Amino acid sequence: MRSSAFLCCAVAVLLAVTLTGAVKKAPTVNVYTRNPVEFGKSNELICHCSGFHPPRLTMSLKEDNKKIEDCKQSDLSFEQDWTYHIMVHTEFVPKEGVVYACEVTHDEEKPHLHKLEIF
Repeated sequence: MRSSAFLCCAVAVLLAVTLTGAVKKAPTVNVYTRNPVEFGKSNELICHCSGFHPPRLTMSLKEDNKKIEDCKQSDLSFEQDWTYHIMVHTEFVPKEGVVYACEVTHDEEKPHLHKLEIF
């Protein structure tokens, strides 16, 4: 009986150490298109977040700072090091002079805006 109580305590301590040992990591954010941008031609706007922990993250695509509705989002996935990745995407027709961006909020911190670089 005593050994099972010791084993339970050891498992609880190991679990606590493992959970508190998780390091908070901000996401790496990439905003890009499926094809090279041609104004007036249909394309896919994509925002990919990777390498973050904990998994609390929200993201939205924006057009001139207005949320784009009807975006599709992938499932949240994790890597072997317990960091996570996810993406959101939508079809769009790029317009000249319009700013396209991805707003990302990680772990309830202040949101960050990541702009699509159009060359």
